[in-house]
Amino acid sequence: MRLLCIAVIAVSLQLAAALHSRNELPQAVADGYHPARSGSVILRSTHHKATDAVASLIDDSHYYFASPTETDVVPHALPITQVADVRARSLGLATPNPHAATEFVRNDLFRRPKANVLLSVESLGEESVSSYALQRVRALLDRYPTMALSEQAYPPSPLSTAATLATGTQPAEHGIVSGSWKSKGANGNKVAAYSSSDSWSQRATTADVLAQTFDGQPLLVSVSADAQHANAFGVNPHLSARQSRNAVNVALKEGSFRAMQSGATFSDSFTASQSDLLNALSSTALFAGNGVSIDVRHLQEPTRSITVHYPTAKTVTFDLHQPAEATFFAELMYVESMGAILRSHKLSAAVADTVPDLITVSLTGLTGIIEMHGRSSPQAIAAMHLLDVAVPQLLEQLTSVYGDRAVSQLVLLGSHRSFADAVDPRDVFNTVSRLLPTGVADHKLYYPQLYIDSANVANLCRVLSVELDKLAFDVYCPDPATAAASGLLASPTALFQLSESTILATNLKATNSTGGASVFRYQIVLWLSIILALFVLGAAYSLAWMSFKKDTLLYSTFNPNWEQRKRS
Repeated sequence: MRLLCIAVIAVSLQLAAALHSRNELPQAVADGYHPARSGSVILRSTHHKATDAVASLIDDSHYYFASPTETDVVPHALPITQVADVRARSLGLATPNPHAATEFVRNDLFRRPKANVLLSVESLGEESVSSYALQRVRALLDRYPTMALSEQAYPPSPLSTAATLATGTQPAEHGIVSGSWKSKGANGNKVAAYSSSDSWSQRATTADVLAQTFDGQPLLVSVSADAQHANAFGVNPHLSARQSRNAVNVALKEGSFRAMQSGATFSDSFTASQSDLLNALSSTALFAGNGVSIDVRHLQEPTRSITVHYPTAKTVTFDLHQPAEATFFAELMYVESMGAILRSHKLSAAVADTVPDLITVSLTGLTGIIEMHGRSSPQAIAAMHLLDVAVPQLLEQLTSVYGDRAVSQLVLLGSHRSFADAVDPRDVFNTVSRLLPTGVADHKLYYPQLYIDSANVANLCRVLSVELDKLAFDVYCPDPATAAASGLLASPTALFQLSESTILATNLKATNSTGGASVFRYQIVLWLSIILALFVLGAAYSLAWMSFKKDTLLYSTFNPNWEQRKRS
């Protein structure tokens, strides 16, 4: 009997230790947890692996690096929060993270590029580039300094990743934990990110800081077929009562690409109908090369389809009546047209001035193809090959608008989430449905987060930990009060709004800590030059206006009549 009691106690202690260790949040989960927006319970497969996101620094004009040998100091991995630091530093701005390890990027106030162009591709990553032999994208990644993006937050979400790239902060700070979340008020409604001022990012983007630093003069363009991604990288219209006059966030809405909430006078220049963009497929050269070609003989109604030929002699037909397929092609065609838009008369002055510009393009159409047909379907593979030939051309076209005065980044946000979690969640749904019979639809909608409306979350969490352990899932139940007290949010239930003074204070603080060297050097050179110039002007003035009269000392010494006067 005594041995049985000892055994029971030992098992209980082991179980308690296991539950305690699971309640100690891994760093990735802590980085992704926002007290006011995240679920009460977070599930993670023990087989989960971080997405294979990478960033490549593309620069042929030596703005990033003074010489090719300097690329040797580029790290193999870069924290995902520091991509924003790279963009800011390249333009001579203050970096969002004072201690960012981005010294490998030149921060020269006297030689900075006119524009920074970022092109991100959703559902494409290092693994899919290698698996499907995407040769042109691979050539870009091999030619230029490329870094794996580390320290990614959990749960993974392309939109939260985009917000992290734009703000330089994790979801725990910027608050975009997913494309949508469940409000924690009495109604418990679904809240879509960027749908209102309360659901916007809680941290300033690089575009916000650039607009504030240069008083709304920079050209700030964020384009995507998905409105949330366009807003994630763009200027926050709710941040300031005074809108940036040269900022546009462009997305596909109601059958047309158009600017959203823009105060720019040229916003109508960015309008293009999806139908016209698809018709332009008949004359484009964007999808030619490397064994890829398109057949547009059936592009017009009623068929409205195109056939794609890609390596290994395979052929796939895309039905442009399908929203996902039409969006994929329209997005690429719109980005191809951006070169002409930026060169147009209305934007020529903004492109030609000396104020730095920020251009961001987020390609999200591949996700719709994969979720419609499957990640290994012929349609998804054909779409990846189309991106393979299109992405290098799009980057070149966008940067060529600025001649040799632009730098760019290619960011692959990572292969589709089905690559990261090769686990069928249906068994998890069944277990959750059995233990928590109410609100099952919500659990599927927000997976892997569970929004449990119960005061007894701790007990439910223990039960879920035991049951889901059989399915190789870890269960984490963050404490909102602890997260709020740690500085993630002033109040777990109240969101705060940034102000221009907040951005300015952050910008100045970061300038003093990281970007100050070049500013101080500039001030020293400037004022020493002014002082020396004043000395030179003073000397020239003195010589020019010197009076001509006899010097009494010299005159008395060298008087030619002195000797004669002495003899007499």
